[in-house]
Amino acid sequence: MMLVLCRHGETDLNVQHRLQGWLETSLNNKGVAQSKMVAERLKAENFDRVFCSPQKRCVETISEIMKFHKNQVELRPELMEIDVGKYTGMDAKEIEEKFPGDWIKRVDNKYDFVHEGGESYKIVDEKRVKPLLREFREKYSSREILVITHQGTA
Repeated sequence: MMLVLCRHGETDLNVQHRLQGWLETSLNNKGVAQSKMVAERLKAENFDRVFCSPQKRCVETISEIMKFHKNQVELRPELMEIDVGKYTGMDAKEIEEKFPGDWIKRVDNKYDFVHEGGESYKIVDEKRVKPLLREFREKYSSREILVITHQGTA
């Protein structure tokens, strides 16, 4: 299996270093341009299957890529960004002000830190990403697959 992973293009919250999590955000102008560059780079590929996070920023990214491909895009919730719970939309300073000590705990143990009301990277890895990769290996072992997702799931 050849697996091509692609992260969505830039959003304003990326620039502001805010945690997006499951917040629906659109690509900014740079993100659209990035998506077009990736689309150009991937236009000669022959993907057998295309999977995408259902979140808006990923759907906008894949829409540029699909201008060069005829595949049906399968939206998979397993590819959604990590749910950062109560920290959604906040930057590090806001998190530390509203929830003293939480940002440091997150930085010190990012993989295991459970975002209150959300997930940890470990949960995302074990409950969503690993099972999905097993499925891909079982079903598409000799295929070329494109996956559009997020930093937290890639």
